Amino acid sequence: MIALITGITGQDGYFLSQFLLERGYDVYGIVRRNSNRKMGNLDLLPNRIKNNIHIYDGDITDTNFINTTLERLKPDELYHLAAQSFVAYSFTNPTFTYDVNIGGTLNVVNAIKDYSKNIRLYFAGTSELFGKVTKSPQNEETPFYPASPYAISKLAGFWTVKVYREA
Repeated sequence: MIALITGITGQDGYFLSQFLLERGYDVYGIVRRNSNRKMGNLDLLPNRIKNNIHIYDGDITDTNFINTTLERLKPDELYHLAAQSFVAYSFTNPTFTYDVNIGGTLNVVNAIKDYSKNIRLYFAGTSELFGKVTKSPQNEETPFYPASPYAISKLAGFWTVKVYREA
């Protein structure tokens, strides 16, 4: 099985990559290009694990990159963890937050539709979707009430994935 992880350098990507490798997956990850070649949390992995992860340098906001990656790799599973996830920064730069979280997610689902229809997609949500909660604990019937540009962008991603899945 081939798994592709966007946002592999974050906390969840760190744990998920190890989990999938232990289960015999071929693990590929997308790492946003940076001049110092930092790998985020993956730098904390022992080399015996890190050396088994195949890295693509790219950006989920680059439509051509996402299309080419899915067309060539044809993964069985895609874990879409990549996001601009800092709530406070989403107020400072909402355009960037929307570009990454909405535009990047749209690129992913369009690439799946066009190049890899049989893929299984996991979209990482957030409790921020609930924002100003009216009851606790939240469940599947709790209404969404996003309270930041980050939460709004993740809600748009949630609905984008849902609409594409159902279509």
